[in-house]
Amino acid sequence: MKDSPIAVAMYGGVSYYLLQKLEIEDVRLVYAPALGIGNFGGQTDNWMWLRHTGHFGFYRAYVAPDGSSRPYARDNVPYRPKSWLPIACEGVKEGDLVMVAGFPGATHQFLTADEVRFNFAQFEPRLQRSLSDYPAQINQATAGNREAQIH
Repeated sequence: MKDSPIAVAMYGGVSYYLLQKLEIEDVRLVYAPALGIGNFGGQTDNWMWLRHTGHFGFYRAYVAPDGSSRPYARDNVPYRPKSWLPIACEGVKEGDLVMVAGFPGATHQFLTADEVRFNFAQFEPRLQRSLSDYPAQINQATAGNREAQIH
């Protein structure tokens, strides 16, 4: 369904929200950076030093003149949402909402006390043991096979 409400859990189930979503079928690439923006010194990937290497693109969404979603058509117009978050060009003031680009991976700030206790007492030690066993398992699996061993 292209336009439908959906209930979603947020913050690990602390809150639930009813979201109205519109699946836009006509999305066009507006800008993609040149390869050189993140390819310094000819390296395609710098595994030793963490950095972002220009992995982004700008897209524009198009809809039918009446605002409904449809596949590409010459008379489609840019999508105009009812509301959006403006970008502040003049700086921030005390109490302003600030959104920062980054890669948090995950957040655990809404875990219950029992979940935190479980993570520290059970999950993390088990994960550590599992990860610590990998080198021994690799050495055992490649013993006697010089071509398969890691040097």
